[in-house]
Amino acid sequence: MLKPTQSALTFHIKDAQAFYCEQDDSIHVYGDADGCEEKLCIEGITANMVFMFARNTLCAGDHVLAHIDRNKCNVNMAKEMIKNLQHFVETTDAK
Repeated sequence: MLKPTQSALTFHIKDAQAFYCEQDDSIHVYGDADGCEEKLCIEGITANMVFMFARNTLCAGDHVLAHIDRNKCNVNMAKEMIKNLQHFVETTDAK
């Protein structure tokens, strides 16, 4: 359940990319636009939270799939996600 925040910060990082680091439960956001490298690290993000975020972005009412480019690269990434999710479901259901 989402709780109200005590503070809010907004950042704009041009051409941002993000990755999850399991060693310290953090999300790293970085960009490298026009030679100016910018980074942001958010700690306290568990793997389960990342999984829920992925679910919300793909399955919410106004999901991200309605807004992404329909190109070969994105289709290939979707196939990769389906393959890994299918493996997760099959190996988890078996237990």
